[in-house]
This record gives sequence, structure tokens and C-alpha cells, in this order.
Amino acid sequence: MQRLKNLGPGLLITAAFIGPGTVTTASIAGAKYGFALLWAVVFSTIATIILQEMSGRLGVVTRQGLGEALGQTENPILRLLAIVLYQGKDNHL
Repeated sequence: MQRLKNLGPGLLITAAFIGPGTVTTASIAGAKYGFALLWAVVFSTIATIILQEMSGRLGVVTRQGLGEALGQTENPILRLLAIVLYQGKDNHL
């Protein structure tokens, strides 16, 4: 019972961070489809872990963020993606 009490605040913060619209949509989809879409959660979790690990390695090796590294490429599609991802180096302060 104590473990459930510890989960309460975390679940509320997560719901607030994700947003009520996302929680509502996910709840409706879960009620309608049950566990049929569980593969999507598993796949997205694995993909997120892999992409975060790759981005972390890139940052350690190059000392750049993902947007900065993509901005140095010659591929125009990747450069456009870099514009979207680039967050700067806090030099605007």
C-alpha cells in the first residue's frame, strides 16, 4: 500500500506535464482498443532509448548538441532539421 502512495504524486505530475488532452486521448484509445496498441508503447520506448543514447554519444564526442551537429552537414534536409532542433548556446543572455 505504501508503494501506491508514493506513485500518486508522480503520476499527477506526469499527467500535468504531458497535458490533459494527451491523457484524455490516451485514455479513450486504451478504453477502445485495450492492449491491442501496447506494441506501439514498447516500440516507442525502445526507439526513444536508442535515439537518446545516440544523441548523448554525439554530444560527448563532438561537444555539440544534435541541432549543431546536423547544421554542419551538407544535406539540405538535415540542415532544415537542424534549424528546427537548434536551441543555441544560451548566448542570448
